[in-house]
Amino acid sequence: MGKPDITNAERPARVRVGGVDVARAARFRKRFPPPAKHHLYIRDHILFSQRDTPVNPVRDRPRDPEETARWIKSWVLDQGAGAVGIAGYDERFTFAQEEQPDHSAVIVFAMAMKYDYMADIGPKSSDEVHRIYYRLDDLGLRLAHQIGGLGYRARMQANGGDIPLVPFAWLAGLGELGKHGSLISPDLGSSFRLGAVTTDLPLALDGPKELGIDEV
Repeated sequence: MGKPDITNAERPARVRVGGVDVARAARFRKRFPPPAKHHLYIRDHILFSQRDTPVNPVRDRPRDPEETARWIKSWVLDQGAGAVGIAGYDERFTFAQEEQPDHSAVIVFAMAMKYDYMADIGPKSSDEVHRIYYRLDDLGLRLAHQIGGLGYRARMQANGGDIPLVPFAWLAGLGELGKHGSLISPDLGSSFRLGAVTTDLPLALDGPKELGIDEV
């Protein structure tokens, strides 16, 4: 695909499974195997409701953006992510229907899915997708709490949050866009899922990277 031209980027509109047809969306979810339903319930009814962190009223000290970014990335990788990067919060890439928080940075992280499960193209693959999304949301919530403890605002951004995750993953340098319309990572390939946290914590930004994937 080469380097995308974002000069005239416009805010996208969210499209959900089933659109406004609530019954169709319910039938789609009803087909999920039990483990997938379990993880989806936790994500929708427990984690998502806590996605805005309490903020410590006392900030311990001014924070250097470079140093803080290194600490954030190390912490995220220690929690099980396979890749992490930081993008600037650009409202051109946020959903038009969603009210946006006044944040300056997006921490984006990725987790690979198990190849054998995804190759099954059946219940195992459905379970694996929802297991990974649950782990990403759980990691994001804990990261948001870490940032809140430093005295800054943060919000866990799930798949279904305020922002489309792929554009911000590209802006954070996690990979390049493939012809399939999604991201290809030099470390994780294309079989991975994304999570994010938006924040007003001052952080050094990564930006998009030319990784040579388009030439492969």
